[in-house]
This record gives sequence, C-alpha cells and structure tokens, in this order.
Amino acid sequence: MMLAFSGSVLQAQTRYQKPDDFIFDLGSSNNKLKGNLLLSGIYKDDLTQLTYEKYLIALKESEKSSNQGLAEVIRKADQHFFTTKEKSFLIAIYSKEFNLVLFDDAVSQKTDSVVHLPKGGTIPDLSEFAKKSKFFNN
Repeated sequence: MMLAFSGSVLQAQTRYQKPDDFIFDLGSSNNKLKGNLLLSGIYKDDLTQLTYEKYLIALKESEKSSNQGLAEVIRKADQHFFTTKEKSFLIAIYSKEFNLVLFDDAVSQKTDSVVHLPKGGTIPDLSEFAKKSKFFNN
C-alpha cells in the first residue's frame, strides 16, 4: 500500500515538468470546474463570489489522476490575476519556472493565450494582458 501511495505522489511531482502538459490541463480543467461550479453548490448560476483562494481549493478538490498537482503548480506561480463574471472566470499567471505567461477564461477547453518570454524579457502586467481578451470585451 505504501508503494502505491509513494508512486502517486511521485506522479504528481513529475506530471508538470513540461509546460505543454500544464497548458493543456489548465484549459480543460478550468472549463470542467466552471461547469461543475455553475451546476451546484454555493456558486450555482453565479461565479461572481469565487475568489482566487476558493478557486484553488475547488480545483484541488476536483483533481483526478490525469491532472493531479495542477492546483499546486498554479498556486506556486510567481504572479497571478484572477477575476470572475456571473457565468465564468479568468486566470492569468506568470511562471518563472516555465518562463511563460498563460491566460485562460474558463469558457473553452483550451488555454486561451500562451506567451513564451525571451530570457530577460519583461513580464507583462497580467491585468492589462487579460483586459485585452474577449472576457472583458463581450
């Protein structure tokens, strides 16, 4: 039993060593989470009270073996911007580890924008980066 547990911990630690896995899982996991939150519980039909901290808790609770550790990678991001609307939420993060800025509005299963920063490049203001999206312009 201990060996199986150790293996699952190791899987969570190594799952997101490559940014491609993280990028894919971010979009699909956020989309599923949005649907689940809108269907039941305290956020039913209204996500405006969802905070970044509550988002991370809900994401962690919804993790399966295929996206195990996703919430922890997001929590460890060097910068984040999070906001909500009645029927969706948006997250933008900067990961120094991956040298990426990622933006996802939980409407689709794909991460909406990925910016690979050049070495020594300037990190964009995440709120300004997000405000250029359809999320704010619909």
